[in-house]
Amino acid sequence: RERAKMVDTGGLVPVGFTLVEYERGDSLGKLLAYVSLLPVFIGFGLGVVILTRRELGTIVLLLGLILDERVNAVLKHVIAQPRPLRAFESMEGGGAAAATASASAASRVWGEHGMPSSHTQFMVFFAVYLSLWVGLRLRPRPTALCGPRATAALQGGVICGLGALAAAVAVSRVYLQYHTVPQVICGAVVGALTGAGWFGVMATVLAPTFPRVEAWWVSRLLLLRDSSPIDDVFLLEYDAVAASKKRALKTA
Repeated sequence: RERAKMVDTGGLVPVGFTLVEYERGDSLGKLLAYVSLLPVFIGFGLGVVILTRRELGTIVLLLGLILDERVNAVLKHVIAQPRPLRAFESMEGGGAAAATASASAASRVWGEHGMPSSHTQFMVFFAVYLSLWVGLRLRPRPTALCGPRATAALQGGVICGLGALAAAVAVSRVYLQYHTVPQVICGAVVGALTGAGWFGVMATVLAPTFPRVEAWWVSRLLLLRDSSPIDDVFLLEYDAVAASKKRALKTA
């Protein structure tokens, strides 16, 4: 509670989305604390991918995640359910008054409300959206080393991996006592609905406009593109770079 007092009296406000603590000596808690930060790593990674690849599909995904976070903020404000009392913080004192004060302090330190879990909602949105993309829009070309069955198995493995990551983040939020089970379940449901809904908007409304967007002068300036119609864009880029190198060496 001394930490809460410092926050109240000093006017300091923590960044709750990146603030994760675990009980000293808890190895599993330490691991899950890093797992809980997956949304932060994914957000940073998407920014790097957008800067390096300039893909319109990736930009749409990032915009969807931002919209998903705004939906979460609105729901938290409307539902206004506090976060759970973290057990290893409540050991400082007993009694109902102490528990109420600690829960109030926890709400101030870790965020105003806990329903639904923003980390879980973010991860489920990301997992559902990318799973639909991999299953419905990604068309990898089978090769001699990776036939049709192996390609399908690889796609299934990616989808299962995305689900496992989302589940791991959800478990971490409950284990670290930042959210209750209902708060995590609510976050998962909302994330699944918004992820599937945003994928539908992308596929039916936004994706058909990509060719026109690519033709804009600002898209040319920023080198924005849509490579989704290409079966294997990396192989195409590899062959193009190799051919360009041969031409450059011949003219050198």
